[in-house]
Amino acid sequence: MIVTRGIDIRLYPNKGQANFINKMVGATRIVYNTILYKKQKHWDEHKENLKIKPTDLYSEYEWLKGLDSQGICNAYNDLMNAYNNWFSNLGKKNNNKAKSPKYKKKSKSGSYRNAMCQKDVSKLFRNDKIFLPKLKLVTYKSNIEIDRIKKIYNVTIKKTNTNKYFCSICCDYEIDEYEHTGECVGLDFGIKDLIITSTGEKFDNE
Repeated sequence: MIVTRGIDIRLYPNKGQANFINKMVGATRIVYNTILYKKQKHWDEHKENLKIKPTDLYSEYEWLKGLDSQGICNAYNDLMNAYNNWFSNLGKKNNNKAKSPKYKKKSKSGSYRNAMCQKDVSKLFRNDKIFLPKLKLVTYKSNIEIDRIKKIYNVTIKKTNTNKYFCSICCDYEIDEYEHTGECVGLDFGIKDLIITSTGEKFDNE
């Protein structure tokens, strides 16, 4: 059976790769916050929706040019989705209307997403390493069965606040299907026993 899921694997980047991931985590936060600030400021002053894109920030932050443009664009798209949802509901009487986007706080942890990764499993995984945009071949460790990956959608590179690195692969993954017996079992949640099944089996609260 094929299911769409995220598969996390532990990355062991070298010093240069780790520095690049750290820069990307900071870059996505800066792009998100800077564009949000400029749009809010323009709205407050002119009551107009400012049209702006990530490349408009390159003159202000030249160091963005050498980073993962797809990761930066995805941070921008996330902001625009949240901002446009809020903006389209301005003035409407709607209890469920979207709230204004919040600024991202500076943190040791973070992530960025790239949908332009290798979609061919044999090209994504090479020589016991994973090939990631801009990072190239990165050492990893995982118990996943690579041949069960059927279709790759995107990868998300993550950094924890303890300086550990992970890659989450959004993909179609083949899992073993349980045998269909055609039988149904009822569950009763009790006080003395946690669960009693319709077949008389009991599970304790311990």
